Amino acid sequence: MAPSPEPDNSSDDGPFDSQYRYLVAYDLNAQGGFASISPIKGYMSTGWTVGRGGGVELANIGGGSGLDAIFTMVASHNYLNLGIFFTWFQFRVAFDINANGDFVGGWTNPQASRWSPLLGDARGGGVGAEWLDRYFQRDVMFMLIAELPGPNQYRYRVGYNIDSTGRFAN
Repeated sequence: MAPSPEPDNSSDDGPFDSQYRYLVAYDLNAQGGFASISPIKGYMSTGWTVGRGGGVELANIGGGSGLDAIFTMVASHNYLNLGIFFTWFQFRVAFDINANGDFVGGWTNPQASRWSPLLGDARGGGVGAEWLDRYFQRDVMFMLIAELPGPNQYRYRVGYNIDSTGRFAN
């Protein structure tokens, strides 16, 4: 069979988009227990099929009175099925979480990071949001664990000044 420019879907759930899904645990205690937990929520497309991990960060992104969330996924593409992987970050911002754990302010469309992809495959990832450059909009750090020859390595990218539409200044 000739090589295909399509993504290799052999390591995921098939040719369909991966989805962001989450649970909300209520009334956490010091031992890590909780009083109750929500049903699975989300079911929102990541915009890509092959996910290698991800994370979520709660922060006020949209400038409203409620909490928002940045959902991230480490996306991977096996170029021409040759074992040459390109890895980048996919993300969506969800706005205004309510007491039921639902985002009533909607979600941004799936977005790919605008930075150059990293060469190599990855496993696991995360996201954090804070004011790194001291401006009025949050900055977001995306992190992944790169699987390279030799020891695995942390790799990260910083998006500065995320706005209420989920876009960065850089």
